[in-house]
Amino acid sequence: MPRSPLPRQRKLTDERLKKWQKEHNARRLAHDKLIDQEKQNKTTIAVMERYKTLAESNTQREMKKEWKDVAASKRRGGSRRWPVGVVQLICELLVNGTPPVTVRDNIETLYWTLYKKAPQELPSISFVRDCRTKVEVIGETITSIKLAPAPTWDQLWTDATTRRQIPFTALIIGMLGDDAKIYPVVVSSCIFTEDERSETQAEGVISRNPR
Repeated sequence: MPRSPLPRQRKLTDERLKKWQKEHNARRLAHDKLIDQEKQNKTTIAVMERYKTLAESNTQREMKKEWKDVAASKRRGGSRRWPVGVVQLICELLVNGTPPVTVRDNIETLYWTLYKKAPQELPSISFVRDCRTKVEVIGETITSIKLAPAPTWDQLWTDATTRRQIPFTALIIGMLGDDAKIYPVVVSSCIFTEDERSETQAEGVISRNPR
């Protein structure tokens, strides 16, 4: 009795399905990457235009570290630090979605645009990555300033999404304003979860905000 072609057809169907899923995921990744690049380009251009306007109304600033005090510059072993304006620019680029490895290049391009010459120094990639902690602290501080004086928090919800097959959740608190509108305050913007089930999201929110 001849063998049924069904197992062979199933195997062929599974192979075609896996191939289609692989191509579909590759297209989604390419599409997401293109959207991220377009957003980063727009926000970077906006930052450059704003700083260009500020530079036209102020004196030229040297791109280099500063001594913490005058005495430190005259003795050996003193330490230097980046000016507040440089740290602010780095934080702003990070908030706009610029990867830490490209922040240096963006700052160099910005300096060339403003002053028509190369900067004397540029922040290291490790310093730029350390600035992500500063961004997190600033975000938590702003959140506390908004939530602390409110007599009540009128709503609390989560907003989940998936990027590159990695699900993450944002915890949002809504407060009722004087104009009867709900104003959202993002408490945690990036809570990674194993999946998008409600139980997993709840565990992620509790572990990210234990207090």
